[in-house]
Amino acid sequence: GAAVVGQCLARQWSQYHGLPTINVSVPNSFGPDQNRDQFFPRTIESLLQHKPLRFSQCRRDWAFVEDIVDAIAYISEYGQPGEHYRVDCDKGEQTDIAIAEFICDQLDQLTPRATGSYRDYVQAVLPTSISDNRQPEMRELGPSLGWQASNDFHCSLAATVRQYVP
Repeated sequence: GAAVVGQCLARQWSQYHGLPTINVSVPNSFGPDQNRDQFFPRTIESLLQHKPLRFSQCRRDWAFVEDIVDAIAYISEYGQPGEHYRVDCDKGEQTDIAIAEFICDQLDQLTPRATGSYRDYVQAVLPTSISDNRQPEMRELGPSLGWQASNDFHCSLAATVRQYVP
């Protein structure tokens, strides 16, 4: 079968070993048990400590980690060697500020402040540059192979926030 590996490694693997490879680009992940310096745990901890935060209005792709793992397994079974697939999740293209505001809304429900909202600590900043890391030769996984995430995006976000609230 085809190996599913990172883009640079895939080219080298294919070139030096003559084996077919499939390139996969994955979105930013969220889910349980992330390192404390990752977006979700860091944001939640800062908000619970009432620290002001600044977030970009640039759009990025996000996906629940279980869906990313499922997508990679799906690609390894159904993907075509030599292709470059991008894991895409319904509703997963969001700005950092939108994700932060969703986290705030969840915290307002789970551990409300005495006055105001956690959104009071969130400020939007203009992006310094707009970049889209998608490459034109990438094929979106959903339309090209019929894959779709099995977890609802917003339910997964809410579950992730609950995971990090003490």
